[in-house]
Amino acid sequence: DLYEKCGDGILLCKAINFVTQENTVDERAINKKLNLSVFKRRENINLALNSARSIGCNVVNIGANDIEDGVEHLLLGILWQIIKVGLLRVIVNLAEHAELKNLCREGETLADLKR
Repeated sequence: DLYEKCGDGILLCKAINFVTQENTVDERAINKKLNLSVFKRRENINLALNSARSIGCNVVNIGANDIEDGVEHLLLGILWQIIKVGLLRVIVNLAEHAELKNLCREGETLADLKR
């Protein structure tokens, strides 16, 4: 179950490192033992939430206890934001992707799409 697997913060940290293609979360700082204590799990989750904030995710009213308890809408929201950051990093230069012009509404330019 996704909510249980994200409950220790390890998956969130690895997802952030995967989408950024850099070592945003230092692997040495992640607690990876099998039976982590509550404190170690929350340390991982706080590390993930702080790293998500640093890459541009909007982390408001989401705490370690929400992720640990598997609050669905908050966990899915933070996961979606992490994925969105990764997708938008691929589209760094809109000029190289002329097909994105099709997403613009009538009267909009690529500059409007960047906002």
